Amino acid sequence: MEELPHSVALRLPELTFQERAAAYLEVDSALNLINAGGHLDHYGLADLRLGEPAIDQVFFLEGLLPLAETPYLFPSVELDNGRAADFHFHLDDGSVWVILLDVTASRDAARRMQQKAYDVTLLQEKEALLNRRLEATNAALMEAQQELVVAHAAVREELRRKQIELEEARTLQLALAPATFRGLIGDHALTVHVILEPAREVGGDLVDHFRIDNDLLILVLGDVSDKGAGAALMMARTRPVQRHCGAAGCFVAFSKSGAGRAVRQRGAVARQLEPDVRNLADRRL
Repeated sequence: MEELPHSVALRLPELTFQERAAAYLEVDSALNLINAGGHLDHYGLADLRLGEPAIDQVFFLEGLLPLAETPYLFPSVELDNGRAADFHFHLDDGSVWVILLDVTASRDAARRMQQKAYDVTLLQEKEALLNRRLEATNAALMEAQQELVVAHAAVREELRRKQIELEEARTLQLALAPATFRGLIGDHALTVHVILEPAREVGGDLVDHFRIDNDLLILVLGDVSDKGAGAALMMARTRPVQRHCGAAGCFVAFSKSGAGRAVRQRGAVARQLEPDVRNLADRRL
């Protein structure tokens, strides 16, 4: 303090006394309060009674007197009126001096800092929780994406297989189309070309021709209801029946009534074939 100007050195105690609301208590060896002063009302001690036991009047002295060491600091004691104070204990000539200095502002600032630190900790915990949830959600999305990729690949493979099967079926159906006919039917030269173009990969278009004897060429034209593989199968089953019937002399037409009607018959063979043809028509129509 010697390096401070005298006026500044004198000012320091005044600043401490005013801004820190200094107060003091003097307690004798019998633990009676013998002196008190300063900003006692600031700490709720305005009604002290001198000459009476100090501990009965000042609760926070309980357990601190007599002093075990001196000087002694008991920091930031919470008082009943909500304030906080540092207690400085000094032993001088048999009396204990207790000096009270207000630290309410420092305590409140520390509490605000602690609250901010607590809030930051909560935010960090929330952020960590959100990050864990995001990681779990991202992992689930990645797993779902992988499953979709596998499923998509399986669908593509199935579509490729189906396409190959349809192409094979188309090739087989086109192979059923009769070759070009060039020849004499009776006294007439005749040429028959067949072009088969299903609306889809396969279809129910029935086109056929075959020769019976030297004077008869049978042309078979038909359209199975619907399209696709079912119609193609019906066409494939119908074609040999027509040829068989034609060879036997029974030419069959189908109608929605479900009956196979003989338009020309040659003997008992046709009558034997007619129920089979009727059954075939019933199952399709």
